Amino acid sequence: MLILIVGITGNLGQHLLRAATVQGHQVRGLSRSADKLSSELRSSLESFVASSSYYDIPAIESAVQGVDAVICAYANVPGLTLEGQLILLRAAERAGVKRYVATSWNSDWTKIPLGKHESYDEFIMFKRHVEQSSLSSGNTVIKPIYIFTALLAEFAFQAPSDMAEIPEFPWWNPKKGTAVYYGDGKTRHQWTTFADAAAYTVDIVTSDDAEKGGTYSILSDAGDVFYIAKTWKEATGKDVKLIPAGDVEELRAYAMAGRKAHPPNEWKKYIGPFYWLHTIEGDWNLDEDHLYTSDKVTPTKLRDFFELHKDWYAKF
Repeated sequence: MLILIVGITGNLGQHLLRAATVQGHQVRGLSRSADKLSSELRSSLESFVASSSYYDIPAIESAVQGVDAVICAYANVPGLTLEGQLILLRAAERAGVKRYVATSWNSDWTKIPLGKHESYDEFIMFKRHVEQSSLSSGNTVIKPIYIFTALLAEFAFQAPSDMAEIPEFPWWNPKKGTAVYYGDGKTRHQWTTFADAAAYTVDIVTSDDAEKGGTYSILSDAGDVFYIAKTWKEATGKDVKLIPAGDVEELRAYAMAGRKAHPPNEWKKYIGPFYWLHTIEGDWNLDEDHLYTSDKVTPTKLRDFFELHKDWYAKF
């Protein structure tokens, strides 16, 4: 298949390109510039379309022509998730595309109501708007695919990536060898590596059922903070100092105080504690008895993940 990857130069986008190529597909890229791609990755593309912004409709219209599937790998940035995706989705509909992976790769926000977690609101609104509006669009009806991964491991464990720890709420610090936790520490955390997320995504969008859309849950590994610390020790030989930060009610008070102090458009300043809170309370956790599996993907266990990045971690 010919797959269009939108946001191809980002962390996940580049992994998607590699995964699609490994699985025998052609890839077209859409992004501002191909400069972030290595020469090897650029040479593997069927073509690349440069866009000036997410509302560069001529570029988007050109990119979607003739592709079999679209994977939207936009970052979770206000505007992109809702407005940018709607522009892309409508262009894909007009082009007759029927396979579309919506940007997601996070916890299962279908389990929470609008307003419970600001950084997921646009995902919820996009899904609902598409459900209500696509039949009246007059074009091909796309039923998007949404893929839930829980945490992305590179962000959760601050491995080589954007180092995008949430402001004022880093929980894992490889430099200091510490991990902060709330509650009793027995909460089961879930995560997926970029590589696994990409491989599963390509497998899903090229499957026979892709045109039906729907939600899929995937995971690389899961465990509590004690499992994480034990695995880190096994992989690196280094200890992790586990630091209890308070009980759940203290966490709730901390989170709510941050929300009260900032308007919704500043959610990045206070959203961090809510990730812990909703995970501890089980609001959006993935059902591990109903995960999508594929013989094309071997999930990366945490020890393998740490060992894969051992040279980088060794700097600390």
